Amino acid sequence: MAQKSAPIAVPGLTTFSTDLAQLEERERSIKNRLAQNEIEYADLLHAPAAAPNVSRVSAILGDVDSAATAENSETRRVRLAELAQERTDLRQALDIIRGRIAAERRNASALAWQTLAPVHRDLVRDVCLPLAQARKALQALWAFRDDVNRQEIIWLAIEHFTGANIVGEPQEDRLGYLLSQAVAAGYLKAEEIN
Repeated sequence: MAQKSAPIAVPGLTTFSTDLAQLEERERSIKNRLAQNEIEYADLLHAPAAAPNVSRVSAILGDVDSAATAENSETRRVRLAELAQERTDLRQALDIIRGRIAAERRNASALAWQTLAPVHRDLVRDVCLPLAQARKALQALWAFRDDVNRQEIIWLAIEHFTGANIVGEPQEDRLGYLLSQAVAAGYLKAEEIN
């Protein structure tokens, strides 16, 4: 039975960057301000406006000061314009902060890999070295199978097993391809797989 390995604790990017958490908090703050802006803008935009004749009639009746109603309408237009400009500014700020976050994540990732690369290398080797041994064993099995077939011995008395359903036929050499990728990436040396 295979031994289960312990999970590897991978630290978060904020471990490698003190600025990342602040940038992400600033992004959340800008998003919240943008959402509030959009709500206020929609509320103002869709609020019923007093028609000019209503304000004049209200003024005649003494219910509402017509100057106050006109001023309120102008204030509303000004506020809508302010909100529209603020929304444009917030979206630009959001684009900029997202760029800064992406750059900081790249920097933090580069620092993280200084710590994580040896762990990754060891894990790749833990997978590939047994596969290299399995490949050698399969090559011996395939050579045996070929010798049996050359001698025209019928596979009757035993179950024929070649591993082809898992690793392909010898000419495919899927394990060899996988292992050559590990060599090309520097995780293994060529002599470790031959």
